[in-house]
Amino acid sequence: MDISESWWVDFFKGPFGDLQVQDGGPQATVADVDRIASVLGPAPQRILDAPCGAGRHTLELARRGYNVVGIDFNPTVLEAARAKSAEQNLAADFQLMDLRELSAEEEFDAAICLWTSIGYFSDSDNERALRNLAKAVKPGGHLILDAVVLESLCASFSPRGWAWWGEGDNRVRVCEERAWDAEHSRINVRWTFIQDQREQTRDSSIRVYTCHELITILRTCGISTFNCFGRHGEPFRIGSPKLWLEARKAG
Repeated sequence: MDISESWWVDFFKGPFGDLQVQDGGPQATVADVDRIASVLGPAPQRILDAPCGAGRHTLELARRGYNVVGIDFNPTVLEAARAKSAEQNLAADFQLMDLRELSAEEEFDAAICLWTSIGYFSDSDNERALRNLAKAVKPGGHLILDAVVLESLCASFSPRGWAWWGEGDNRVRVCEERAWDAEHSRINVRWTFIQDQREQTRDSSIRVYTCHELITILRTCGISTFNCFGRHGEPFRIGSPKLWLEARKAG
């Protein structure tokens, strides 16, 4: 599978981006933010959501009184996020920005990076994105990552999977055809989106780190404390569907 290095631009501005603007998982969003709030403590605190997509976590945090900035490279999802923010009278700040270009320095009490948003780029750019997130956090502040790591993938890998995404008239049948690139530790996927008898295909390629590799990179960025959990708060182990990493910067 020959995949462009900038695959994510076409992918998130294509049919997957259309699905992002739907709030198809409000219960999951609330559960995620419950966990975040339990780590950070009560509002107000200043939080960076990067990348924020259509702003589902940003808006829920703002609803609870946190001062939240959401960044994303995709103007379409940011437009949807701003519309929801205005409709719900929430004071969330959405900014057009590539995570690799983030230049904030010790401006936030916490940064969150959810839904396996690290790994899209080359190894050097992935590390650059992680460094930028860590740099944006104040001493003593928190960094929360949510990611599929190798310990998860090895236990559950399947070369093909089907699922329904979206709600109502916007429901889409999605097929993922997956291939493992052992040389570069990347999962390459051909996505087929089927709606109203129309098919669209897109490709993705995500670098899959081990938990140890992510922690090793973050240690070089001044992050000093790490707590590793599974998707629902249980201790992280081989076979956990995802890693939920709660980390803290040295004070």
